[in-house]
Amino acid sequence: LTGYVVALDGEHYVLDTVYAGQLKILRSHVETVETGDGRSIKENRSVAAAKPSKSPKAQKPVRAKQSRSVASTATGASKWKFEGGLNLTGKSGNTDRFDLAVNLKAELERQHDRFDFYSRYAYGANRGMEAIDELIIGSRYTNFYFDGAGFFAREELEFDKFEGLGLRSTTAAGLSYQFRNEKALRIEARSGFSYRYESYLEADKEDFPGMDVGLDIQWEIWERLRFKGSYTFVPSVENLGDYIFEQDSGFSLPLDNKAFWSIRFGVATQFNSMPEGRREKLDLRYYTQLR
Repeated sequence: LTGYVVALDGEHYVLDTVYAGQLKILRSHVETVETGDGRSIKENRSVAAAKPSKSPKAQKPVRAKQSRSVASTATGASKWKFEGGLNLTGKSGNTDRFDLAVNLKAELERQHDRFDFYSRYAYGANRGMEAIDELIIGSRYTNFYFDGAGFFAREELEFDKFEGLGLRSTTAAGLSYQFRNEKALRIEARSGFSYRYESYLEADKEDFPGMDVGLDIQWEIWERLRFKGSYTFVPSVENLGDYIFEQDSGFSLPLDNKAFWSIRFGVATQFNSMPEGRREKLDLRYYTQLR
């Protein structure tokens, strides 16, 4: 049985699991306890010496499918994950073009909460003139304090020189919920309130309260193919027709058996329903990344 020991006395273990809730187990029925760091603890009582159960029919042991949440938090230890990606393209001759994009992500996952940090920088020039100059920095804290339900808080800063955006700041907080949290599939949704501030190089400024609705999906379709998608909808409370929708969806293929290196094919969009001046509403980006 895999889970998290939440209580222990002279006769019982209380094991918290995602597949059967809390289980109360007699210590006389436990032979060995194995911790997440590889240590084994032998019980003083052995199974052979334990008194026979009064139950008329003993139950056969059941092997449960281990979930990601139990595997990563059985000992309450923190676990960092890092990810980086680089896009670099260039062309000269009839067309003179240069494009660069760098992505960095870090994730700290603990027993009941998670920190996410991310950044992206993109630069592009066409015939010696800037076409892209964008920087995004963000972080999010998510806490699941009760059976997959909890709260989140996030902050994102965006700078886009080419679009004339001096600063866009989005601050949001609200409730979060895990629909699935397994090794092969993780689905998380969030909903709350936000505050958005925008300043443009032409000295125009805007700020207004809004909502923040999001969905994150990680799906291991099979061993060599994984899908990851992130979707965020931020409408204004005063005018629901004024909103920003962002999404980043893609498939990753591991390039080695340990999945240390992978290649990702994806598409990312940002749709601003009411952009400033004559700016376009939709920014669309196709990419291939070595990660």
